[in-house]
Amino acid sequence: MKKIILIVTILSISILFGCDKNKNDNSSQQKPTMAPSGTPSGGFMMDAAPVALSGKKPKVPNEVIIPEDIIKQWKSVTLEIIDKATEKKELLEVNIGEKTAIKGTSLVVKVTHFIPNFTMGKGVITSLNENIDNPAAFVEISESGKNIWKGSLFSDFPTTHAFQHNKYAIILKNFTPVAGVTPVRTSAEDGSDKVDEKK
Repeated sequence: MKKIILIVTILSISILFGCDKNKNDNSSQQKPTMAPSGTPSGGFMMDAAPVALSGKKPKVPNEVIIPEDIIKQWKSVTLEIIDKATEKKELLEVNIGEKTAIKGTSLVVKVTHFIPNFTMGKGVITSLNENIDNPAAFVEISESGKNIWKGSLFSDFPTTHAFQHNKYAIILKNFTPVAGVTPVRTSAEDGSDKVDEKK
């Protein structure tokens, strides 16, 4: 009788031990939990944008200083206004230093400076010389009376630091000198002369 009780006890212990072991094995095979971003906990997203260690934004030059003798040579610039939805394009001549409303929109553009040979450094934008080697226009844009953008539009590189808007694109197309001035210029990348010498 004692032998039977001993055998039953041993079998019971073996069964309990086996169940506990299976439970542990199943736990180890569970899938890793997912973080809210959709990546495994403790992981990282390969396409995540890098963050500057300093946490400080780089300083963008916004002071424009153009030599007076260069300023006097230029009358206006011509901007191309593009409706992104319809792809309709219109040209708009803007006198330097003046504000001009863009017809059919709530946008107003002001060209503060034309910069024939754009360069920047130490927080200042200027022109290396009077030659048209890197033409740009420094522009301020408002919408419904609110200033929404300020920066340089580049004739040869229209997508560089371009004006950002959900409906319209604005591109620097031409530039017009004052009467009697014949600017020293290089040709545009497409071989065309972008200087409008109309008087």
